[in-house]
Amino acid sequence: MVDFQLPEDMVSQVKEHALKEAPQECCGVVLVKKGKRKYYPCANVSKEPDSFIIDPVQFTKFSLQGDIEFIVHSHTSGMEPSEHDLQACNALKIPYLIYYLESETYSIHYHKDYNNLIGRGYVFGKQDCFEAARDWFLTHGVIMPPRKNWVDNWEEHGYNYISDEVFDWPVEQVKDLIYGDILTLTVNGKIPNHIAIYLDNDIIYHHAINRLSCRENMYPFWAENIHGIYRYKGSNLRRISR
Repeated sequence: MVDFQLPEDMVSQVKEHALKEAPQECCGVVLVKKGKRKYYPCANVSKEPDSFIIDPVQFTKFSLQGDIEFIVHSHTSGMEPSEHDLQACNALKIPYLIYYLESETYSIHYHKDYNNLIGRGYVFGKQDCFEAARDWFLTHGVIMPPRKNWVDNWEEHGYNYISDEVFDWPVEQVKDLIYGDILTLTVNGKIPNHIAIYLDNDIIYHHAINRLSCRENMYPFWAENIHGIYRYKGSNLRRISR
């Protein structure tokens, strides 16, 4: 479904953890926090062989710190996910990354509703704040118009792409904030040069330059740089899982 390769240093970290815990399965999470990806080993509190249960206290702690991109665990033999793995992946709606000790390989399994919004690498014009916003709306059944031809470092050339493009979308400017509102921001500049989507409880979804796409708290930095708030004119947007 998604062409993703775990960074080699992170593969080595998972392998080391799996070897350390063998013959018990290791477990952990890959967390995206403020646009950075990191592997966190967790305690396996399962009493059964060939199974894992992440320590609930650790899982809750990490889920409050950022986006859990993958739930990780190891298999000491074989190269296939168990039926329980696939069922749990779909139930939790978090992709499973399984490391196979025998073959020193891994596989990633995505739940049925996976939308690939979190953890995307930054590529101007292809995977950036503008496309993240469009893709977020697409997962909610709303097709926003594509951008026109942009030049990189466009602010330096006197262009105001963010404002020009957003004004072409079916939105209206507002003052309060609700789920799905578009924020335009001025980051280290004088004109809007970044877009974010407001979610709930001061959390935004966005894709900042040279970072991974993520959700994070808008305070203090992002809130201080808000230039405008815009709301989709269509029907209310239904909250969905990522």
